[in-house]
Amino acid sequence: MQDNIVPFPESLCSKDNASRLYNGSIKQLDKLQTEVANASIDLENLINIRIEKTPSDLDGYDWFFAILFGILGAFLTTREKVKEFCNQIHQDASTKNPQELIGKLLKHNGDSIDQIDGNFINRDGQMADIKFHRLLWGHDPISLGKDNPFYLLIQQNGLLKGVVKVFTHLVADTFSTQGLPIPGHSFFDKQSDGKTTNLLKDISMKLANNDRQKAGETFSHMFTIRAQDVAGQGLVWVASLAYFRAREIEDITRKHQYRIVSYATNFFTHAAVGAWRQGGVPYISWPALTALVRETAGLFIDSYKEIKQLERITESINSENIELEKQVFLTGADLKTYENSNDYVGELKRQDKIFENLVSFFEER
Repeated sequence: MQDNIVPFPESLCSKDNASRLYNGSIKQLDKLQTEVANASIDLENLINIRIEKTPSDLDGYDWFFAILFGILGAFLTTREKVKEFCNQIHQDASTKNPQELIGKLLKHNGDSIDQIDGNFINRDGQMADIKFHRLLWGHDPISLGKDNPFYLLIQQNGLLKGVVKVFTHLVADTFSTQGLPIPGHSFFDKQSDGKTTNLLKDISMKLANNDRQKAGETFSHMFTIRAQDVAGQGLVWVASLAYFRAREIEDITRKHQYRIVSYATNFFTHAAVGAWRQGGVPYISWPALTALVRETAGLFIDSYKEIKQLERITESINSENIELEKQVFLTGADLKTYENSNDYVGELKRQDKIFENLVSFFEER
C-alpha cells in the first residue's frame, strides 16, 4: 500500500509556497464572506433571501387611493339627486324648444327613431311598450334591420345632419331615467305569442316578478348605458391620472394594476348597492365593466410583450454562453490527457523543473 502513494512535488511543499497558499486562501474566504453579507444571503436558510421591491409593485398608498376613488365613483353613479339632474337634461332636450344650452345641443324632438306616426313600435311595426320602446326600435347603432338609427335619421335629415343627429340623440338618451340600451340589443329579439319582444326585457320582467314598474327600473340599471354611470367612471379615470401625476408614477404595469383595482372597486361597489336596493338584483355599470376589461387586457398584452422580450434576451445570453463554452473547450484542446495519476504528477514535476531552470537562468545573468 505504501508503495502506491505518489509523493507530492517538493517545490510545492516548501514553507514559502505553503505560506502563500494559506494567506491566499484566507483572503479568498474573507472576500467570499463579504460578498455573501452584501448579497444578504442566509446560507443556513436560502428560502429567506431578501427580494427587493420592483417599480411595478403597488404600495399601501396605491391600494388606499385606488379603492377610495373607486368607491367615490360608485357613490356618484347611485345618487338619486344625480339621476334627477340627468333626467331633467333629457326632458329639456326632448321638448320642441329646449331652454338650457345642453338641451339645445342634444335636442331630438320628433326624431324617427323614437316614434313612427306618433306611435312607439317594435321592429315588426307592432305597438310597443313605452317603457321598453328604445329596446325594440331605432336605438341600436349596429342593428342590421330597417330600424338602424343611421338609416332612419339619414333618411329623415340627409347625410351630414342625419349622422350628427344619431350621436346627439343617443347621447341625450343616456341622460334619461331609463338610459340607452346597450349596443347589440337587437340581436336578442324573439317571438312571443306572435309578437316581437326581446330577451333582455323578459329577463327584467322575470327578475321583477312581472311587475312592469320594477321591471323598467331593473332594465334601466342592468342593460343600459347611463350618463350617470359614465360620469362615475369618468371620475375614477380622472382621479387615477391626477394620482399618477402627483406621485410621479411612470411604470406602465403599475398603472394597469392600479386602474384594475380602482375600476373593479367602482364596478363591484355599484353592483352591491343595486343588490341591496333591488333585493339581490345588482346594478351593472357598463362603462366601469368596459374599462375594467380593457385595462385587464392591456396588462396582459404589456406583460406578454415584456415576457417575449425577456425570452429574446435570455436566448441571446444562452447563445453567447454556448459560444464562450466552445472557446473554453478549444483552449484546452492542446492539453495532454494521461491515463493515471502518476503521469499527471510527473507532468507537474517536469513543469516545476522547467520553471526552476528558467529562474536559475535569469539569476545567473
